[in-house]
Amino acid sequence: MTINKIKWTLTIFSLLTNFCLCLAQDKGIITIAGHIVDTDNTPLIRATVQDINTQKGTTTNKYGVFLLTLPQQTTTIRISYVGYHTFEKKITATDISQSKNDTLQLSISLKPKITELTEVEVRAADIQRAYDKPRILIIDYDFHTDGLLLLLSINNQYRLRLVDENSNTLNDITIRKKPERLYRDCLDDLHILYSDSTYQIKETNSELSLMSGFSIKTFSEYLLPCIAANDESLFFKEYGLHNQSMIYYLIEKESKQERLLQEIVDKKSLIGIDDYYRKTMAEAGITQNVMGENTVAQQNSARQVYANYWFYKSILNRPIYNPLCEVRDSLFLFNHLADTVFVYNKKGEFQRAFPINYHYKDGWKNELIMDYLKKEIYAKCVRDGLVYLLKIDPNSGHILSEFKLSGHVFPDKIKIRHGFAYYLSIDNKYNSVQNVYRQKLN
Repeated sequence: MTINKIKWTLTIFSLLTNFCLCLAQDKGIITIAGHIVDTDNTPLIRATVQDINTQKGTTTNKYGVFLLTLPQQTTTIRISYVGYHTFEKKITATDISQSKNDTLQLSISLKPKITELTEVEVRAADIQRAYDKPRILIIDYDFHTDGLLLLLSINNQYRLRLVDENSNTLNDITIRKKPERLYRDCLDDLHILYSDSTYQIKETNSELSLMSGFSIKTFSEYLLPCIAANDESLFFKEYGLHNQSMIYYLIEKESKQERLLQEIVDKKSLIGIDDYYRKTMAEAGITQNVMGENTVAQQNSARQVYANYWFYKSILNRPIYNPLCEVRDSLFLFNHLADTVFVYNKKGEFQRAFPINYHYKDGWKNELIMDYLKKEIYAKCVRDGLVYLLKIDPNSGHILSEFKLSGHVFPDKIKIRHGFAYYLSIDNKYNSVQNVYRQKLN
């Protein structure tokens, strides 16, 4: 620890000691004043501190400091933080007797679990085409109980094809103009999305057909906001101003009552983006008639306004990413602004919360991937064009392992089922053709 950091820590402890003098007047009470850092002496914010005897606990502040008032008796303090080894500090009778003003000062350094993070690099032999037809362009795909449902193009004809695990065709129908993608809604129904409309896929006795379509506007207004459903409720998501706030709410199926689940707002970004937007709109009003007058200065001004508005729409207006996901029998709300996962039951009742920090990893791409059975969670990171999947413990938020998809750069639409990562990528042999691949993860 450097001299400056030592002085800084002693200053904090001195302030804490003075602050706790009032607590020292209570007979039989001792205050633990602690400072938690990592091996690089960086304060660990919101580390969990718990007394094993009383189960009383607290968390560290933005300086890595905590206060915990306990009975004057021997005990053990447990300190834990996501991605670090849990540390237990015994508070002995000697510690208590040597405390000053009934305040015990602790300085604790936690060690990262770097050695426990398993990176599994997929070998070339573990990479294979999930659909073994190399010359067919796959536009999109999704899982089916018998294999894969493929949206594909053959000789400028677009088709919906159901295939088994051995790439045998089970069903195949021709569809209209070029589709954009497949979409699975909150009721687990699949749709084909076009630029102007959408059609639900119907399957009867393994026979495929398309139901009557409706406009993409209707789809966006009524179906897209629904992000989860169960026997009790439907769960919805709405974005606020500049996509920097979002509201999650539920509607109970039986009573039809609406109830707020959580509101998430990136206040700092919202203020800055709103100021930028207002300024850009004001400048647009000034230059709206420049094409008629057509002076060089006005044309340059108009181009700058257009560039500013494009920057707003393409960059600043991107929605914040805090998804609500079904995990096993619960709903997990990943609040990345609060570094916390909030867990709810089927009725939308709060159950528990735990801290997360995977979103601070290098290359984090604002994407969580649930496996097919909705039991496992993976965070997607991209480094030098290669994708790394971080497996997240749904009980604690810890990173359990790291999988490197080494077969292709920038794989698209990653899905996970039965220990395999599926994705779309350009075929290495036929460069103009996109195929669906899978790589073994265990």
